[in-house]
Amino acid sequence: MYKIFIIDDEPLARDELKYLLSQFSEIEIMGESEDLQQVLENNLIEEIDCLFLDIELSDKNGIELAKALLQREERPLIVFATAYDDYAIEAFNMNAFDYILKPFEQQRIEQTVLKLMTMTKKSERKEPAVKEKIKQMGKIAVSNEDRVALIKLQDVLYFTSEESKTKVITESKCYNSTESLTTLEKKLSPNFIRVHRAFLINLEHLQELESWGTSKYNVILQGGHVVPVSRMYVKEIRKIFEM
Repeated sequence: MYKIFIIDDEPLARDELKYLLSQFSEIEIMGESEDLQQVLENNLIEEIDCLFLDIELSDKNGIELAKALLQREERPLIVFATAYDDYAIEAFNMNAFDYILKPFEQQRIEQTVLKLMTMTKKSERKEPAVKEKIKQMGKIAVSNEDRVALIKLQDVLYFTSEESKTKVITESKCYNSTESLTTLEKKLSPNFIRVHRAFLINLEHLQELESWGTSKYNVILQGGHVVPVSRMYVKEIRKIFEM
């Protein structure tokens, strides 16, 4: 699935874009907003594959927002979705992924989606042969102090992100990984699933679902490890437990 977030200050424009994108089974619309604040406050940047961004927002300029995003190590692809063609050259000079004009047309949206899918397949084929071999062995490279080790994926309880660093948690140890949670999620799905912006769990070790408030849940993993579930992922977790 390719995860999309839409930013536009016009509700009708967001609804139209959501509808057109929802026609593609490869697309998951993670959310929508009239500004970028929700994305930044909830640290969703790592989870978003592509951001559909309007340029003329009520209080900010989409080009300036995109420039700020491009300074980040973890950033989504940017598709400018706007009623104005004046910014096209500037957008592509910033390496924007695409530039689509309102009113949106299904055929034009389809071109963008196919372009996204093609790029994803190419990037997957570029994965180094050694890394691919390690993945096929069911192992992952991690570091611990001054050593690098290969550990079995089945021994990993969960991955978590702390201060932009990825931690790998097993029953007995905590390791570090150079890969982001988003990258790991793409590589290790469906055996590992996201339950929170900062947690990716191994389904093999999932044991219980714990409710501790109104629509608030934790999952309990093997060994009693407790991991929070954010509202965005509650529905999927409940499905696993057939609730």
